[in-house]
Amino acid sequence: MWLKALLLIGITSLISLFILDRTPATVAPARQDKPVADLESLNSAEPDQPAEDTPPNEPVIMDIAEPPMDILDDDIPPSLTQEQDAYLRSLSWPEWVDGGVGVWVSVDEQVLRVIQDRAILFQVPCATARNGVGSLVDSLKTPLGWHSIAKKLGENAPWGKVFRSRRATDKTWKTGDETSEDLVLTRILLLDGEEPGLNKGGNVDSMARYIYIHGTNDEANIGSPTSHGCIRLRNDDVIRAFEIIPTGAKVIISYDGEA
Repeated sequence: MWLKALLLIGITSLISLFILDRTPATVAPARQDKPVADLESLNSAEPDQPAEDTPPNEPVIMDIAEPPMDILDDDIPPSLTQEQDAYLRSLSWPEWVDGGVGVWVSVDEQVLRVIQDRAILFQVPCATARNGVGSLVDSLKTPLGWHSIAKKLGENAPWGKVFRSRRATDKTWKTGDETSEDLVLTRILLLDGEEPGLNKGGNVDSMARYIYIHGTNDEANIGSPTSHGCIRLRNDDVIRAFEIIPTGAKVIISYDGEA
């Protein structure tokens, strides 16, 4: 009896092995990886599109070609023309300013410009002397040549603050206030002559003559030569000039007409 049982088990095992051998193998499908963008498509992405993996609230830093300007009005040319650049070079601008911030007061144009390299940071109308250009004491003329900003006065003073002899008073001028005085208002940038015999020393000293860049109560005549020797600006403009012109900056006052 047990012999028949063993024989039956053996026959069953042989049949199972035969069936397994005839069954086709099942092949697992190959893993499908997500497509990877090629380098050319990555490099051609728009520069103003931030990376998708940029952490939330993190700034995206991009290289944007901009001129070195802190303050620039839409109606101001972004840089000097070739003619202006050549003219300033003829006045030794690179040697005096040496890549820093410089100021150009053009008596011919009645314009003040703040410049760095060839970029115009700030440009506004101004008013130089009614009596023309010159350096002699009591001439009431605007001195020419190279100067520097010796000191800045009036930081945080209110718009229209009245200054006398380089000191703030307790008075503030407001638009519409009538006065016959030529007031020095809001901010003062003191000019010190840099060229002995022309605007420094003796009876031609710009500092001793109290020559400034300053705000004025005669804003209506800005753009025409109406001052008593100083360079006048509108009060809003002198505040901005005060902010962007550093102490020690070089200033060229130029004139090509007949003195």
